[in-house]
Formats: sequence, structure tokens, C-alpha cells
Amino acid sequence: HGPGMVPLNLAGCGCDFYGGNCHKWLCAPKGTGFLYARPEVQDKLQHIIVSWGYSKTGPTRNEMDQLLINNAPFMWQLEHWGTREMACFGAVGPAIAFQDAIGKNRIDQRDRQLAAYVRAHMARVGWAELLTPCDPEMSCAISTFQLTGFGDISLGKLLQKRYRITTPIFTNARGHSQRVSTHIYNSFEQIDRLLEALAELRNEAQSRSGTRA
Repeated sequence: HGPGMVPLNLAGCGCDFYGGNCHKWLCAPKGTGFLYARPEVQDKLQHIIVSWGYSKTGPTRNEMDQLLINNAPFMWQLEHWGTREMACFGAVGPAIAFQDAIGKNRIDQRDRQLAAYVRAHMARVGWAELLTPCDPEMSCAISTFQLTGFGDISLGKLLQKRYRITTPIFTNARGHSQRVSTHIYNSFEQIDRLLEALAELRNEAQSRSGTRA
């Protein structure tokens, strides 16, 4: 979830490997993502499917000690297996450029502002428990809540069908849990609409069960 949600410097963070999804917070087409591997550890990666780029003799190194496969960059062997639709990958660059034009820090601040808004308002209703850590180093724009009092209704389907609101809903022994993702294209008005919809559906569930809480 990191790419497009928070400023990300893979070289600066010193990680060996990083897998990122581009179709979520970066808003690129579905099916796009990437694998980053620091040059010093790339030889630890192996094919799970033998396809383009495979070499019986294995990797070599050039005069600059860069890892190669078939005299090409080593990571190329992992980029292609079979035939794929490439147009979606061509759109990743413009998606990055669009968010760069807005500014990574501005996006981060806006996402956190919206998340703080939904968390503060959900905290007041009395039937939503925030499960997401509040530490800014461990949390950004994804807020997960444990909801109580909705009975056995199909909460996710009703939100989508009646209010045109789509959020992941999960059921557990305590009832329903909901993940709310607030990004730069969302508004405070949309969050208010979500809260109103949840309150309406909960009141209906309470009325059907003959309880009020």
C-alpha cells in the first residue's frame, strides 16, 4: 500500500527487497506493481517459472561488478513470463507524474487529515472501535474499525447497493469490521455520508432485532 500513500525512498530506507502495488494508492491501472531488489542481493532471486531471460549457465558480472543474465540486466529475467498486456504498465509513468505534480508530502498530509477526520467521528458513535494503531509511524490513511450492533445484515452489500459506498467489510465473532481508505480524491462530505449510512443501517438492524444500543 505504500506507493502513492506515503513518500517512499527505497534507496534511502536501505531495504533489500520491496514489493509495491501501483493500482491502489498510486491510482495506476489494475495489474501493475513492482519488485525492488537492491543490486547486492539480486542473485538471491530465482525464477519460479522458466520463461524469457532464463539462462542455463546462470548469472555473470560485468567489469563494473553488475549482475547480468544473458548479458542483460539480471532483473530482466524476472520481468517477463509468457505474454502480458503491456498498456497498463505504460500508464504507471503518467500516474507517478500526476502525483509528483501534486506533491508527495501534500498527498501524505491530506490522506492523514481525512483519516483523522473519520477516526474522530467514528470514535463518537459508541459502536465503532478503532483497530488501527494511532502512532503516525505505523498508520496513515487506512482505518479499520470493529463495529457492533449490526446483527447479521450484509453490511457491505447494503452500503454498496443503497448508498453507492464501497469499503471492505469482514465478519467475525464480535460482529463486523470495516476498513476505510481515505485518499486525495475523497472529501469530508463523503465521510459524513458514510457515517450517516452506517447509522441508518445500524438503526434498522436494531429495530429488526427489537433492541436498542
